[in-house]
Amino acid sequence: RFKAAEARAAALRWAAAKEPTLRAEAASALGELGGEEAAAKVAELLADEDPVVRTSALWGAGRVGTRKELPAIARLLEDDSPGTRRLAVWIAERAAGKEAAGAIRRALSDPAPSVRTAAAGSLCRLGFREGAAVLLDHDEDLIFLNALRRPDVWKRFSGMDLTAKSEGTAEELLGRMARAAGLTLDWPPNTTSGEHHRRPDRSEIGHADSEWTAADEVQNLMGSDYEIVLEDDRLRVLSRPRGREFWEEWRKEK
Repeated sequence: RFKAAEARAAALRWAAAKEPTLRAEAASALGELGGEEAAAKVAELLADEDPVVRTSALWGAGRVGTRKELPAIARLLEDDSPGTRRLAVWIAERAAGKEAAGAIRRALSDPAPSVRTAAAGSLCRLGFREGAAVLLDHDEDLIFLNALRRPDVWKRFSGMDLTAKSEGTAEELLGRMARAAGLTLDWPPNTTSGEHHRRPDRSEIGHADSEWTAADEVQNLMGSDYEIVLEDDRLRVLSRPRGREFWEEWRKEK
């Protein structure tokens, strides 16, 4: 095995390779390895001519996690690819937190609906209300409205560790998530417990599992038929129409 310093040196060499695949691998590796020199090189690769390299560099920048890369990340909010712009929203939030809000706000007017909703969800998670109307108007990712309505509970819920292997019905797994956040589960009456699900641990699927969030888990378990609402002491599961009605009422109150 390479020692960390040797691995970093090798990745820095790959970053200058002619082959885009090597540069892409370098960007990902440098993000994992971290360090000031690695972060600087990842920032350079964010401007690479190859779109695959730019995407890998975005993931690398998210793992390096320093605010210095924000200007380079923000430039990719103007990338030709909607997928890259959407990813740039999330990485900007992850790397710079509230400092990224100004750049993310600009994405609310992006021509691609997927980028607009990504920006709206990001702003809600950061505590800015501008995103709420966009999510409600697009009827997508309403789970992130919980970050505005119950920020402290959302912080506990969204920050839980989901890297361990777990399996069970949707009701069982969501109940475990609720308890991990100090909540009880309010499962709707006359509703089945859902299909059996299995989440592998990190050793089975690699580092990508570290990107799996509580919102991803809920969507995986509940699909598009239900919404969740966080209260101070419980996690409520509502049917999609009832959830939509709840959040529209909340919008009117605010």
